[in-house]
Amino acid sequence: SKTYPYLVSLLFFNIINSKKKILYSAVILEPSYLPNSTFMHSLPTLPQPYGQNTKFTKGLTSLSLDLHTIEYVQQDDFSPLYTQKILLQNSKTLRSLSLRFSLNNSQVIRAFIFALKHLNNLSVLSLDFSNCQQVNDETLKDLASSLGCCSGLRDLNIKLCYSLNVTSKGRKFIDKALRKLGGCLKIINLDFRYSANVNNKDLVDLSKSLQRCPKAVSLKLAWAGCKKIEASGVKALSKSMGKLKNLKNLSLGLVDVPSVTDQELEELAKVFNKMKDLESIELNFKQKSGGIIRRQDDEMRKISDRGMQAILKILQESNGLMTLLLNFKQCYEAGEKIIKMLALVLKECVCLKRVKLNFGCQGNVKKEVVQEFCREVEG
Repeated sequence: SKTYPYLVSLLFFNIINSKKKILYSAVILEPSYLPNSTFMHSLPTLPQPYGQNTKFTKGLTSLSLDLHTIEYVQQDDFSPLYTQKILLQNSKTLRSLSLRFSLNNSQVIRAFIFALKHLNNLSVLSLDFSNCQQVNDETLKDLASSLGCCSGLRDLNIKLCYSLNVTSKGRKFIDKALRKLGGCLKIINLDFRYSANVNNKDLVDLSKSLQRCPKAVSLKLAWAGCKKIEASGVKALSKSMGKLKNLKNLSLGLVDVPSVTDQELEELAKVFNKMKDLESIELNFKQKSGGIIRRQDDEMRKISDRGMQAILKILQESNGLMTLLLNFKQCYEAGEKIIKMLALVLKECVCLKRVKLNFGCQGNVKKEVVQEFCREVEG
């Protein structure tokens, strides 16, 4: 740290073969934390990323690459053709693939999408297109077409955070891929936080596609900042989740989405109470802007005790729930009655191992009530 005081972040990647043996390992500087991009090239002692002369052994089963720093290293070392060559060379053995693209990876993305068609044995796929403005509707159309060839895919993770050039038309191609792969997918993670032009119909269409994934055991959806989502979209999502009979882990992120009210929580609660195998529930409905949402506001209503009672009913009727994470910050304030009820219900949940609650307390809640709640839960 004395030699390179600006070096505060390192990215690591390993390439592993079927015998879980590391064939190649590299360390890449994260240049966004450096004073300028040329600083990296002044460090000749650092290990270099894979390049044209690197010899890879065939038989790789797992590959994870962070291409976010592609514009800061030698282009030849990360050429689209070479990236494609690595994937095609190991198409028969590759089981797990994780790629994070940078702002200007359009050629690498096209090379990857072409190669994806040939990765027939792929089981786990994680793609991070966050902030990648090269991704548009046509990109997702080609991606969906290639995904259709991955009949063995079990775990699908796609991040499209802050996507400015993807419209509803592009998101429909993701829905199409889900319908095609639905019979085999077990883990689904879709992150559309703060994506441009997301509307209520996008959520309704996605909900219909999720119904085609009956084997799903884990579902994580993030729609933070998508203020055009309406109550009908949340209701459609609830209805679809009710048909996923094998679901064990559920995470819904609707931060800064004003359409989540008591009625939507009651709809979710009805569905959850029918899903007897649920082990983990995470609901993040925090409101980041505007402070506590006032009831008299026609556009945004806060969650009241009525909605919280619906959540308590889930706890009372659940036999196997082990994790409960609720974030209702700035959209719910609990009164003494709910706090006392919550303490009693949590005490009876013998399977519950992890609980995290984030919401406010009404100004008239006595300090003694909160202290009693803490003692009851700890006991």
